[in-house]
This record gives sequence, structure tokens and C-alpha cells, in this order.
Amino acid sequence: MRSVICPDVSESKSRFDRLVREWKSFESPSSSAMDLAMHPAYQQIIALGPIAIPWIIEELEKEPDHWFWALHCLTGGVDPVPPSDRGDIAAMSAAWLKCAAENE
Repeated sequence: MRSVICPDVSESKSRFDRLVREWKSFESPSSSAMDLAMHPAYQQIIALGPIAIPWIIEELEKEPDHWFWALHCLTGGVDPVPPSDRGDIAAMSAAWLKCAAENE
């Protein structure tokens, strides 16, 4: 019997994919990083826990985006982005991808 509290990985991945679509449909050029991070779908992605980290990294590999707060939360406060790159989504994404590759 599968637990409702601990769904299997495929269910979690399906939920993640659905939440990403919902979150990305909310994004607009005028969306602030805070608005994006506080969106209910984004918060639900964080609530999935560390299982979501590799999926977020996959999303960053496809396209730089505002995944930094989720990664910061899910990794216990890791922040590989140098101060000089703050605000540069492509550079911030590259820093996280490099960190992920080095800490597989």
C-alpha cells in the first residue's frame, strides 16, 4: 500500500512538472523575483523537498530562470552565486549548474 504522506518518485515528478507549468504561466517580464518566489506553485515545489533539486537543475539546464530561492531553501542555504553576478539570471544559473556538477 502506497502512503499518502510519502508518494512515489514518479508521482512527485509529475506533480513537479505540473507546478512548473503553472508557475511559468504566471511569469511575465514585470514579475519581480519576490512575486515569482511567493507564487503558490513555486512554494509547493519547495515543499516537495530535496527530491526536487535535480529536477530544478534540469530546468536550469534547459533555460535560465528564477530557481535560486528554491535551490537556496532546498540546499540548506547554499548560495554559489558571487556578489558580482547578482541580478544576472544567466550568470546565476551558470553558478548553480557549476555547483551542481561539482557536488553531484
